[in-house]
Amino acid sequence: MIERERHGEGTESAVTVLRLAHGKVSALDRELVAALAQELATAEAAGSAVVLTGTGSVFSAGVDLFRLVEEAGEYRERFLAELCALFHQLVEFPRPLVAALNGHALAGGFVTACGCDYRIGVTGPATIGFTELKVGVPFPRIAQAMVLAVTPVHLREPMLYLAEPMPVAEAHRHGLLHELVSPGELAARALEVANRLAAVPPPAFAATKRQLREHQGLTDVADELDDLVAAWSSAGTLDAIRGFLAELRAKRR
Repeated sequence: MIERERHGEGTESAVTVLRLAHGKVSALDRELVAALAQELATAEAAGSAVVLTGTGSVFSAGVDLFRLVEEAGEYRERFLAELCALFHQLVEFPRPLVAALNGHALAGGFVTACGCDYRIGVTGPATIGFTELKVGVPFPRIAQAMVLAVTPVHLREPMLYLAEPMPVAEAHRHGLLHELVSPGELAARALEVANRLAAVPPPAFAATKRQLREHQGLTDVADELDDLVAAWSSAGTLDAIRGFLAELRAKRR
């Protein structure tokens, strides 16, 4: 589900590489969210920086919509609470977080990347974007705050309302990604950036990151879970998700 590599273990510049490897597209479900939360907690306890990456041509395609419509309402309630908690954990992680986007990063997958301090993409056909409204679900408050923190003002409305994925080259041009490298260079470059950030004295890095998060409005976001669960569980929303999934199946035939 998550593959782990440790570099420089026991040193102040230690880096843990976490590779999402959950199904074909590392869709976010309760199990993956819990596993990532545990890995981040372990890395924080060890004082390790983290490189977060994926498998194959997909970093993460976002929330597992099939599970969302197939499971009982209790699943949605618990999943949304755990997903919001994970987003808060990413925002509050005191050590460096580098997102090494090996491919497509969509919806909750790119929101996860927005919680990182540095985002590196790969050249090629990959896309990034916030496709929530195409599916018919609203953003959790913490997720939208993370999105707004990294999205240029002139792109916020078109990216959120139109919900169309953006080619990585365009995302890099607009600053959503800090770098683009070839697929073969991604792992080494992400580790290089993580090592450089990890070399900053941890108290200074943590304080600077906390101040930046405060400036971005990410430290005092209250999740309205009851309203969120109600919105994601309404008959209209579930019908919209089913329609989206039906279109997706048709395209794959």
